[in-house]
Amino acid sequence: MKRVLQTHPWEPQRLLIAPADIPRIAAATAVLHVEDLERSKDFYESLGFRVVERTQYYLLLDHSGARLQLRHNALNPYEPTGEVLFWVEDLQAVSQALGEPVETRSSGWEECSVFDPDGSWIRFAQVKSDPSGQRS
Repeated sequence: MKRVLQTHPWEPQRLLIAPADIPRIAAATAVLHVEDLERSKDFYESLGFRVVERTQYYLLLDHSGARLQLRHNALNPYEPTGEVLFWVEDLQAVSQALGEPVETRSSGWEECSVFDPDGSWIRFAQVKSDPSGQRS
């Protein structure tokens, strides 16, 4: 089965012939691009979500263990229309399977990502550990 893999919407597509050997996915976080973070926060709080983490550009919400990230959309033409964030237990294996580098985020996790054929950002992340094996 041939699959199309893009690292960015503006780059040429690469074909993968064999399925990538992605290890078990532990959880997924939906990411919605919103115009007004405060307005969206108020709406989702009215549905029972609570703010877990907040920066200038995004909110992480939780409702009974289900996570939702609201990301401010700055109307950048290169900004993807949607995202899925998969939390994995072995990011190095995912990185190797996809042939994509791991990037460290300031929020304390590492991730690698690709874009699907429709331009949605498919992200794989893992909480960064220190050398002793403790999560940071």
